[in-house]
Amino acid sequence: MLTCKTCNLQFIDRPEYQRHIRSCTTEVEVTCQNGVFVVFRNVAGHFDCQCGDDGCPRPFQSGDALKAHLKKKKSIWVTVDRV
Repeated sequence: MLTCKTCNLQFIDRPEYQRHIRSCTTEVEVTCQNGVFVVFRNVAGHFDCQCGDDGCPRPFQSGDALKAHLKKKKSIWVTVDRV
């Protein structure tokens, strides 16, 4: 049995558990050119990107989407919430 550490839901199937973890995680660690930062979900349930890209700040529904955005933009993180 696999248990989510955030909400305590239990899963038998590993792929279902991993899919749930991506949507249930409340924080994600991201790496930018100027360091490693922890981003928390906002009250709407999104991860707000604070990079220097023209389109930001903007919300992302998953930590994976935020990480992909940062990898593509190769930008710096503007806020100071470093790990």
